[in-house]
Amino acid sequence: MSSRAPVLLVAGSFWLLPGAGASWAQQGPALQAHSVVVSGRPWFAGAGLGASLGLTLRTAVGLTASFGVEERRAAARAEVLASFYLSAPGAVRVNPYLAGGAALTWSGVADRQYMVLAVGVERRLGGRVRGFLEAGVGGGWRAAAGLRAAP
Repeated sequence: MSSRAPVLLVAGSFWLLPGAGASWAQQGPALQAHSVVVSGRPWFAGAGLGASLGLTLRTAVGLTASFGVEERRAAARAEVLASFYLSAPGAVRVNPYLAGGAALTWSGVADRQYMVLAVGVERRLGGRVRGFLEAGVGGGWRAAAGLRAAP
């Protein structure tokens, strides 16, 4: 699908912004805005909101809801992911993480369930705002990008 490249380019453009210091904590609640693209059969492209809770300095669990298009039909996708950060907060400027969980997709044709596995990176952009990029699988090849902010 050729239209997924502009979605990822726009969503990932925050990466060019200058970053602030490297110390931030995943611990505590965070809200996020994101875009997600899945290149499977059927493909999905959408954007949405989510919330996560950092359980420790290196672990978090999150719930997201995305609304978009699946094979040219209106659709929704919900994901529940647990994340494990590979570096302690403040140790590095860009913090890599692993994520896994489940996704549900609803459309006018069928409801589908998927397991999701992803690798991601998170970077502080300033204040309490962090940008993230993810790549992995979950109903096909999956990519996501967005912003997370502590309330």
